[in-house]
Amino acid sequence: MNFEDFFKDFILKLLDDEQIQQRLVSLSGEVQNVAQANKTDELETLKKNFLEQEKVSENQKNELENELAQKLERIEQLENQLYQKQADIMQLEKQSKEKDSVISQKDRTIADLTDKLEREKQEQKDSEEKVQTLHRQLNELRFNNEELSAERDSFQKKMKELEKLLVFDEINKVYQKYCYLPEEILKSLDDLICRYSPVTFLLSGSANDNIPLLWGRIAKKVTEYSPEHIDILKEAFDLFFRYHSETYHTLERLHTEIGETYNVERHDRTPDSSPSGQIVQILLEGYQNTKTGKITKTIVRL
Repeated sequence: MNFEDFFKDFILKLLDDEQIQQRLVSLSGEVQNVAQANKTDELETLKKNFLEQEKVSENQKNELENELAQKLERIEQLENQLYQKQADIMQLEKQSKEKDSVISQKDRTIADLTDKLEREKQEQKDSEEKVQTLHRQLNELRFNNEELSAERDSFQKKMKELEKLLVFDEINKVYQKYCYLPEEILKSLDDLICRYSPVTFLLSGSANDNIPLLWGRIAKKVTEYSPEHIDILKEAFDLFFRYHSETYHTLERLHTEIGETYNVERHDRTPDSSPSGQIVQILLEGYQNTKTGKITKTIVRL
């Protein structure tokens, strides 16, 4: 027999014992009494604890309600702050958009100014290139002008030489024609015109005092001498008058046109002319002194 079996057998024997059974009944009653008493005390304790707990819960409830009210108030404050912040954010966003618009406008302005600046730089560059080109062209023109000036000076020098030759040639031709006039006419003018050479011919005929004297003598013979002789004398007088005018600048010719109306203050008519009317022939052009205004009238035929 093992210990476990032995212990069970021992317990069973004890339970069969009457005294043991009475004792167990007695202990059971005591246990029930004690249990009842303990139960009553426990109920009182629970009730007390419950009341205390209820009191504590009421305080906690009030505290929680106060705390909740504070939280709600704080939440309301935070919501108001949130609304204000949202309004501030919206305002800032609006301002930001306005600033973005201004910035965009300024960016466009900057871009336009940049483009304009680039165009002006290009134009300035083009202008500088044009100026350089113009300077080169100017230098070339100056160089060409210097060459042209040298050529012009050379040409003018040659022209003057040629003019001298031409003038001398003209003087010589008139001189030769004059020398072929009849001796009678030549002698009548020897006191005014020297026939020694073309030069003495020109200088004597264009002398200041000889111009009016020579014109007067030709005027007296204008209807007596032959037209060929008068034309030679007129050609000689024209040469003398032109040279005199270029030298002294005191006399100028009167210009009369065929068909012009006779003017007694500027014209002298031939004896065979009508008393008045249109000019049909100019026999000898007159002249005027530019200093005194005196007029030597043109001889005409009406």
